[in-house]
Amino acid sequence: MPSMNLGRVYNLDMSLYPSFTYPFYSRIDGWYVRVIGEYRGLRFKLEKPNVLRFEGAPVGFEHIVLEFTGLWFDPYSYVSRLSSSRISRIWPLIEAYDGVGLAIDPYSRLWLFVSIMLSRHTDFHLNTVRWVRRLAETVGDLRMLTTDNSRMVSRSFHLSQLPMQIRFYMERIEPLEDRIDPSILRVKLQEGPWIGPKTATSYLLFSRKDATYMASSDVHFQRISRRIGLIDWRIPWSLSMCRRYLCIDCPLRSECLHWIARMEYGGLAGWIQTVAYIQDKLLCNRRLCNECKVRSICTEHRST
Repeated sequence: MPSMNLGRVYNLDMSLYPSFTYPFYSRIDGWYVRVIGEYRGLRFKLEKPNVLRFEGAPVGFEHIVLEFTGLWFDPYSYVSRLSSSRISRIWPLIEAYDGVGLAIDPYSRLWLFVSIMLSRHTDFHLNTVRWVRRLAETVGDLRMLTTDNSRMVSRSFHLSQLPMQIRFYMERIEPLEDRIDPSILRVKLQEGPWIGPKTATSYLLFSRKDATYMASSDVHFQRISRRIGLIDWRIPWSLSMCRRYLCIDCPLRSECLHWIARMEYGGLAGWIQTVAYIQDKLLCNRRLCNECKVRSICTEHRST
């Protein structure tokens, strides 16, 4: 069975936990087994903290395993491109989440799109994961989803809106994939029903390797960026401006969290937003300050 010596300690669980690809895997006997999307049956696990075992990847296509596990992305490779002041700001977070990558899926983009559409205004791990897996079991082919058969999954508004969103994706977005710049595609995505800047940005970050500079300005990123002094911003985004302008042309870009993160941290911005989700959901929301590795720079640290 193939294995990779990673040359570093890796946290596979925390790399997959915040990814919108998380619903595509089942845990079976310690393995992450792919059950949705392309390359179903592929599986992987950490044999040791620095050794990954895998099987099911076509010979010569081991890069797929790197992308699915997040190993393709090494945050340290981006740090050297930052100014010394920005390195000092980001370094505690880099050390705290050493071993966390960026798990993406460029091969099952429609399923990824669906995972992100179903994540709006709900608990991702409680509801979205369940809905995506139920869709795979009951409908199978997403192109056959209708308002009627979506009710077999849930009567939530997420599922009733999904058939229209899928049609939009297939007709308007799929033909443009890998043909236009991600920044342009971000605006195009927002022409779709119930798709805003956060949703569009998340899709781009997790569906390709050339959009790691995109950080979705979700509530977790907003909280953590201020709490540990990463970024000085005034607005997380502007719905009307994001739909009208490319970021580089936006009159509000100098105040915008998304743009400032991109300008200050470059290709590291998407990873920062991803670990901010882990930080806020698993530590800050539970007030586990004494377990937090960035509490020394946190403005809201409470000793307990």
